[in-house]
Amino acid sequence: MAEAHDYGAEVAELLNDYEILRVLRHFQVARVDYAKNVTRYTEIPQERVRRHIERLREMGLLDIYRNTSIKRTEAKLKKSAEVHKHHTYFMINRKGGSSP
Repeated sequence: MAEAHDYGAEVAELLNDYEILRVLRHFQVARVDYAKNVTRYTEIPQERVRRHIERLREMGLLDIYRNTSIKRTEAKLKKSAEVHKHHTYFMINRKGGSSP
């Protein structure tokens, strides 16, 4: 039988860390994005954005986006209709998509 995971500490981390919460909110709007672009929108230094993205992945809120191209219907902040990937893109999943 699977052991129940205590999410209390993770929820507290999100609520107490304004920057990681901003990164999560960005993904709730953008759906799919990469670290440098998150930096542009949030004005959080890129190295910290990368750490926040990794932490959100560890928490199970973000996944690596595996498709080879990205359509604007998937990435809401993309300006062109479709682009080929030049970065490591991340996407918010169902667990991360609901508002904290």
